[in-house]
Amino acid sequence: MRALFGPPIAGVSVADQVRRLSFAYVRRGRTERGRTQSTKIPITPRGGRPLPTTVDITRMFNEPPTRKRMRLPAHDYARGAYFVTICAIGGHEILGKIRNAQSVPSTIGGIVDEEWRRLHSIKGITLDEHVIMPNHMHGIIVIERGCGRTLPSLMQLFKSRAVKSLQANYHDPECRIWQRGYHEDILNGHEHLNAVRRYIRNNPANW
Repeated sequence: MRALFGPPIAGVSVADQVRRLSFAYVRRGRTERGRTQSTKIPITPRGGRPLPTTVDITRMFNEPPTRKRMRLPAHDYARGAYFVTICAIGGHEILGKIRNAQSVPSTIGGIVDEEWRRLHSIKGITLDEHVIMPNHMHGIIVIERGCGRTLPSLMQLFKSRAVKSLQANYHDPECRIWQRGYHEDILNGHEHLNAVRRYIRNNPANW
């Protein structure tokens, strides 16, 4: 079994590796590193940006019971250019690290990167800038009219492919790495597109 960083860790599942990483994010003084407890506690990822909610570290692989609908009901998601953000489950930094203002994907992040690039092979789909960050990824995707795909179906396909690749590489059925859903921004014109491109390129340096 391959580790997040470095050589394989025999007998350690992806889920266990995510749990191990999550314990390092618990604020100093609130609980001991690596301690499990059946209670919700606030956690802070490396970099000092607190998560907006508390996380139950004993149930962090469960999906939230409710979620706001993010898609625009009147928009045609079968065409157009989009800036998408997809987050790792629980906001945990399992996709990579930032070193010298550069993104360095983990083993999991490398597989995610490969599966994102595979979307380019679908007829009518064009990929632009993208970046794998420690606990999320950003990407620009363009859908041509009449290609038979929609943004929601493409995001579902991408996330599913990434999980299946991880299952094949780790021989682990519990490869739940994604936060439910994704966020999209509809790109309108070259000025908007170029601004998002700059944001993606500068994201590692601003981490």
